[in-house]
Amino acid sequence: MGSEGSRVVVPRNFRLLEELERGEKGIGDGTVSYGMDDADDIYMRSWTGTIIGPPNTVHDGRIYQLKLFCDIDYPDKAPKVKFQTRINMTCVNQETGHVEPSQFQMLADWKREYSMEDILTQLKKEMASPQNRRLSQPPEGNEEQRADEKGLTPERHQRAHAVWLQAWEQGNEDVDLHLGDAYYSAHDVWLQAWEQGPQRNYCLAAEAVLYARSAVEPSKYKTYAWGGV
Repeated sequence: MGSEGSRVVVPRNFRLLEELERGEKGIGDGTVSYGMDDADDIYMRSWTGTIIGPPNTVHDGRIYQLKLFCDIDYPDKAPKVKFQTRINMTCVNQETGHVEPSQFQMLADWKREYSMEDILTQLKKEMASPQNRRLSQPPEGNEEQRADEKGLTPERHQRAHAVWLQAWEQGNEDVDLHLGDAYYSAHDVWLQAWEQGPQRNYCLAAEAVLYARSAVEPSKYKTYAWGGV
């Protein structure tokens, strides 16, 4: 038997399985939720969280998505937390979306018993705090995604698609060489939005270019047309 005062340390994987089960069952009133990104990742490292902004604040009704990365040393060390949706908060780096531990006490003073649910719940409370509740937010802050690895936002995808489609309609045979990347970037955004579910409005511009593309080369692109995935 262990000595008095000793405590059982739950192994990392068991702990994450407990968190996964709790996340799948639903948390509280549903304004905070999370789930694992890749069911095949045996290390259960990458997670997506969602926070619905608290009422009577500038965040009211907005849906924020976050990424939480639980490395091998979790829960002994805090996960990395990053907002995918743009938000103006004192604890969030406005260039990267990362939650800065130095500005967010839960991450700064991390304890092993803390969980992803605790992080999301505390971030929601921070949104309602005096220093954050009335901060001006980016336009359409609940829907605007950060630039991808190529520096493209949904708005840029839409513009790229408009140029691509105009050139295609005018019979520009070089459209594939000059603007082909618009299609591939659009597909990336469309697929990501489809998988994330709540933000399927991003499908509109991206799916349009997929449909046009499938009309040009149906044998190659038909699986990416509307309803094909």
